[in-house]
Amino acid sequence: LPDLDADVVVLSNTPGGHPGTMTTEVLRWLLGVEAPEVLDLALETDVLASYEGVYELQAGFELTVSAREGSLWAQATGQGENRLRAQGEHRFIPTFDDTASITFRFEGDEVVGLTLVQGGGTVRAPKIR
Repeated sequence: LPDLDADVVVLSNTPGGHPGTMTTEVLRWLLGVEAPEVLDLALETDVLASYEGVYELQAGFELTVSAREGSLWAQATGQGENRLRAQGEHRFIPTFDDTASITFRFEGDEVVGLTLVQGGGTVRAPKIR
């Protein structure tokens, strides 16, 4: 960042360390940019139910999405369940990471997959059931 006379280096020595996320946070702090507001919009039960299903993130690694208690929940293979907060336009942010997002893809009125953005990476996952 030559205008600030600053260099930023982010290192991670763990597979779960998210240098992209950490870099974003450091840059926001340096530049004085506020993080975007995370919404938690209420959705009708039938709308929430339309997102339910199992999505294949990669072979043997799936994301199961379910609706209950007026919210959408997601659980990846071998991981805990997390509530998803609705942002509008079929986009959700999980409670464990405000920088991650899941956007559901439609063909007509049917959900056919989702796009997961997390830790600087993007995964397009088809709905498999």
